Amino acid sequence: MKWQIVTFVTCMVVLYVGVFHIPASADRFSLVYENVQQGEVWRFFTYQFAHIDLSHLLENIVGFMLLGVLVYEIGMLPLMFVVVYLLTGIVGALPIWFVTHATILGASSAVYGGFGVIAYNLPRKYLKTNTLLFAIIAIIIFPTMLSLLRGDVTNTFIASFIQSLFHLSGLFVGSFLFLALRKLQPVLQRRKYRCLRGV
Repeated sequence: MKWQIVTFVTCMVVLYVGVFHIPASADRFSLVYENVQQGEVWRFFTYQFAHIDLSHLLENIVGFMLLGVLVYEIGMLPLMFVVVYLLTGIVGALPIWFVTHATILGASSAVYGGFGVIAYNLPRKYLKTNTLLFAIIAIIIFPTMLSLLRGDVTNTFIASFIQSLFHLSGLFVGSFLFLALRKLQPVLQRRKYRCLRGV
């Protein structure tokens, strides 16, 4: 089962790097309110694969690879992780996007959603779920708080604040999707069993 996690992580890294090398990929694939209004609904799916620059790409790849190592080590079900990660990549930032109409791109909502999944899968003897979630939230809001403490209330602070909201949204949406799918899993297993028996 662990080979599936390694395969998924490798494929996603190759996809992120490949999309980054497509000319003007940030403009072509990012989630832009005006473009969606004109019917480009495919951007809801593609924005998670586009990155603004090499630094942005590397930050998300490192976060994603760390996430992959954690999923590998705790032995989480690969299919559950893949489904939650990709769904969070699609819908993780949308609650904030519908309010702000800010242009968004990058995998960070999915990455933070994945860390939400990890928080609910770590064995209790290592770390409590709430402790890990609070630590992740602190990491998310630290840059914004640092800007505020420096007295920076310019566009940099506003951009950092909105980015923090997108990351928090990804964390909470990923956690919610995982918990919802975990509740549905026994129901889906029973239906699968009935279908296989022909009942």
